[in-house]
Order: sequence, then C-alpha cells, then structure tokens
Amino acid sequence: MISALLFATAVGFCTPQPAVSPSEAVDRYISAYNGRDLAGIQATYSEDVRVHVWRQDGGAESYEIAQLLQSLSAYLGQNPQVQVAASQRVLLDTRLAQVETYSTGAQALVIYTVVGGCVVARDTYW
Repeated sequence: MISALLFATAVGFCTPQPAVSPSEAVDRYISAYNGRDLAGIQATYSEDVRVHVWRQDGGAESYEIAQLLQSLSAYLGQNPQVQVAASQRVLLDTRLAQVETYSTGAQALVIYTVVGGCVVARDTYW
C-alpha cells in the first residue's frame, strides 16, 4: 500500500484539456492499460476520480486512485499478457460507454465520465 501511495504522488494526474474528447481520453487509458503504463493510466484520471466495480452476484467495490493503481499493478503483474479491446462504443455528452473484452475471456460494460479530457468517474459492470 505504501508503494502505491508513493507512486501516486510521484506522477501526475490528468491536466484538464477541454479540446480532448471523451473518446480520445478513453483511448489513452486503453493504450496505457495495454502498455502496462501505470503512470499513463494515472495521467488519464482526475485526482478525485470515482471508480466503482459492480458484479453480477450483487457485490460492489469502490476505489480511490491509490487503491486502484495498487490493484492494477498486482493484476497486471500476475497477468503480463492481458490486453483489452473496446467495442460497441456509445457516447452521450460527457459519458462514454463501451464493452471491454479482455484477452482472458472476461467481458465488462464500462462507463467513463470525462470532463475536460480527464476521466472523473469509471463504472465497471462485470
């Protein structure tokens, strides 16, 4: 946990860029994820990003950025070949919803809220 907190303060969060569309912001996130670039992932999020995970069994989890980066770091370390591809993308104002298919066979509906080119919320439905 301490290393994730140190990491979170060592790299920057998203700098608002109004000209960056929600699609471009999410594409940057997907590219960073596929490249195992935790600094790049963090740079797509606002500092106060709200991340929720909803499971079909009724379970739900919420993450702060340090927890999210720690969890992603562990997952990517255990699954070094995992990749994600987006499909069925729908844009509604500041929200972008898409189906994300992982090379592990898992699939999720993910809804990103993007303001000023920064992801301010991400809701994942497994």
